[in-house]
Amino acid sequence: MTTTALIAKQYIEWLWQSNALPFCLAEPAEWQKYTDVETEIIEEAFQQGLPEALLDDYHIVFARSMQISNNDEKKQRPVKRVVDRNKDEREKRVRAERFLEDSVLPSNSFINWQIEPTTPDFVQEACSHYGVRWEKGITCQSVLEMWIEKAAEGFIIEAKKVGKQREGEWMAKRLLEQKNGSKQQVEQLCVKLYCMGSFLYRKLNETMRLQGDFAFETLWKSRVPTLGPFAVLLNSAMNFTPTNMIVYRGATMTNEQIEQFRLCVVSERKIQLPAFTSTTLNPSVAEFFGSNVLFVIDLEKDTGSLDMSPYSNYPDEQELLIFDGFPAKVTSCHFNEIANKWIIKLWGLRSSDL
Repeated sequence: MTTTALIAKQYIEWLWQSNALPFCLAEPAEWQKYTDVETEIIEEAFQQGLPEALLDDYHIVFARSMQISNNDEKKQRPVKRVVDRNKDEREKRVRAERFLEDSVLPSNSFINWQIEPTTPDFVQEACSHYGVRWEKGITCQSVLEMWIEKAAEGFIIEAKKVGKQREGEWMAKRLLEQKNGSKQQVEQLCVKLYCMGSFLYRKLNETMRLQGDFAFETLWKSRVPTLGPFAVLLNSAMNFTPTNMIVYRGATMTNEQIEQFRLCVVSERKIQLPAFTSTTLNPSVAEFFGSNVLFVIDLEKDTGSLDMSPYSNYPDEQELLIFDGFPAKVTSCHFNEIANKWIIKLWGLRSSDL
């Protein structure tokens, strides 16, 4: 792989001035960080000595330290490059979208195992679509290369749909650079890409959470050819928890959605979380964003998961990614007056418990 900011040891940020009047000296300057992928695109162009970096909505003119709209040259804002920002400042940076469930959800936040034990799995659907037997895994280089090619194609297709073509092209290029790499190298890159702030994380999980909701079956299955290959590669990177542990995740949920979990306690219903689920080992991270629900999840030893900290630009999030289709039992659902939020406790199940 080429030497880029993706693998650089220095911590580099690019920021744009976000206050209403960026050229008014009387107004205090406010700065907003570019997304992780945008930062990589800008930094690569900067390191290569190019005059500009082209993003989806803007271009950066390095000589002027200026962001200019691609649609209106009059819309300009100052930018700046920051190297190795103070560690204390970085520790404050955690991302709501990693540990706070989206407000827009399907009718159910989980799959009811008792009712839908054979609900199609997104990863298995991708394998079926491309004629690969999932139980055999990625067994040879030719299969690995096929998944890389299809995942790269999918990045570009899905990125265009949300106006992020440059992001998709950059991610596709990074992945294709590893086409002749080992399975481990490819998996590590996929984990790194998943950790980054981009359209990919949001779109993949938005799609996978639709599994089990009949009203959205056509929609999520339509994305299997494009997002499925990356899901296969990410799933392949999963490891296992070395010990029993407790992890946390926040959510903003309606009363109806909370009631679904409460009824699971009463009926002792077994559920599955259909998407890859980002959790944190640090409860204060999950509670930081003012959600009305805190999930407390007990994981048994050897649960399919992955410690994301070594791959992330945000190691203080202490992220642990749980595999898609995670089976669990809802052991309690109650409102905590002190915390002013609902506490929902899940107990991870083994396949033998299902």
